[in-house]
Amino acid sequence: MPKYFTDERPLLFSKVTIKPGELTIAALSTLFAKGKQYTICLTFEGFEANCLGFLVHVRKSGDRFELLNIAEEVELFVHSEEQLVEVIKHVSGTEYSERAQKAFQQIRNDIGSGVPLGAFSTAP
Repeated sequence: MPKYFTDERPLLFSKVTIKPGELTIAALSTLFAKGKQYTICLTFEGFEANCLGFLVHVRKSGDRFELLNIAEEVELFVHSEEQLVEVIKHVSGTEYSERAQKAFQQIRNDIGSGVPLGAFSTAP
């Protein structure tokens, strides 16, 4: 992951570092009980100490979790900590999710139209 990101472009939210084995529903429930928005840095063994890892900007808004890009635009939202864990594991390459893959493929196919996919969606 890029080391140059640190100090050249600020992270959107407070950074929380999590290892893949620590990324659980309970951990995210505890985290979001304390605050509404975090930049989750998923770090892996073998990364250099100054490496940020895999970044996911997440904001809790009502009953959903919004995943944002570096321009603070919502790219995707999910409806539970369980779905948030599933998406983060999928996009980071930690654990494949067929459901997440189908959602992302549909988003690519329907760019700009909003995707009503139930579990994962870009539409408000």
